[in-house]
Amino acid sequence: MSRSFFGPPLAALALCGCSHAGSITHLSADYNKAFADARNEQLLLNILRAAAREPLQFSTMGEINATVHRSVGIDTALENIIAGGANAVSHGVSVEANNEPVISVTPLSNKEFIAGMLKPTTPETLQQFMDHGWDAEFMLPLLVAEYKCPGGDVRRNSGEYPEGDDVRRELVNAGAGVALEEQSEDETPDDVVELNVPDEKALEMMRSGVAGGYKIVSVKRIRDSNMSAVKLKRPADSNWLLKTNLCPEKGGRAAAPGIAFVSAAAVALEKKEAGYIRLRSVEGIIYFLGERLRHCYLRGLPTDQCALTYAKAKDEGRILFRVSSAGEKPYPVLVGARFYDRNYWVSRLDRDDVDRSAKTLSFINQLIALQTDASEIGTTPRVLTIGNR
Repeated sequence: MSRSFFGPPLAALALCGCSHAGSITHLSADYNKAFADARNEQLLLNILRAAAREPLQFSTMGEINATVHRSVGIDTALENIIAGGANAVSHGVSVEANNEPVISVTPLSNKEFIAGMLKPTTPETLQQFMDHGWDAEFMLPLLVAEYKCPGGDVRRNSGEYPEGDDVRRELVNAGAGVALEEQSEDETPDDVVELNVPDEKALEMMRSGVAGGYKIVSVKRIRDSNMSAVKLKRPADSNWLLKTNLCPEKGGRAAAPGIAFVSAAAVALEKKEAGYIRLRSVEGIIYFLGERLRHCYLRGLPTDQCALTYAKAKDEGRILFRVSSAGEKPYPVLVGARFYDRNYWVSRLDRDDVDRSAKTLSFINQLIALQTDASEIGTTPRVLTIGNR
């Protein structure tokens, strides 16, 4: 009797405990998917805001608390008491589980984040992506705001149609043979500074890592005093050249050796015949994408004409970024958003590998992540908490 009575409930309890780890695994995966969808929708909304000339708004998920509650109920019924037999006692086991998530939504609006979003993308960042397999043919049409060949006119990469399409075609073709080269600079005595400061000030400088535009090289405490010797070094501006056939020499001979990035060679801009290339900031890329949407939708043009082309040579079918609005909903959808009573979608997959919209969103999201430091999330006030009531 005791074995028959206690066996099934105990087995149910054991099964409940074993499935607890599986529930946590599924819960973690569900959060991961939900946050990825929220990140993509936020980016699409910001592109639409840019098209409407509205301020951008960014937020991120801060602290996440989720408690999994699991309960087990055992119902025992007496059956066939008169007839007796093995099934005189039956058991019913019910297992219920629920979780109560508490998610803190944190606005990214402090000075450091905004400054990072407005800062032009550096050649170092471009090189880092290239080292990890991102092709320059895809990145240059997004990142390059304008360029000027030595002795030539300024060529602006505009999001408006048809202005800028020819420039993007040139950037795509040039990206096939692109290479970045860093020019080293000799250190001068003015680049290194040594200071004797109180210990409290030295500690403050060590925490920040910088002081007046200089970076700390070493900190040594001066014996028998309350002072520390701090050695600072001013970071030298990296002088990068873009090696490409973007600027051929006059007469169609060999390609020019390269043009410098404006962020690293501002002095060269003072020379009339100098060439340069200017990269966009993260926010600049978003407004760049929004410009095409604004042009098309304000004029009521068909959706297919709102695509930002990504053409190479005679290939006119490649797309850098496209948003669908009118007509049928594309399938499958990567992200959708509703903006001013209108639905917008970005396609997830393209079997012909023509539409690179999903790749563009992924690239921008990674650039934004580079501007989001964990310390910023911790110090920014929480404005919204979502709980399961």
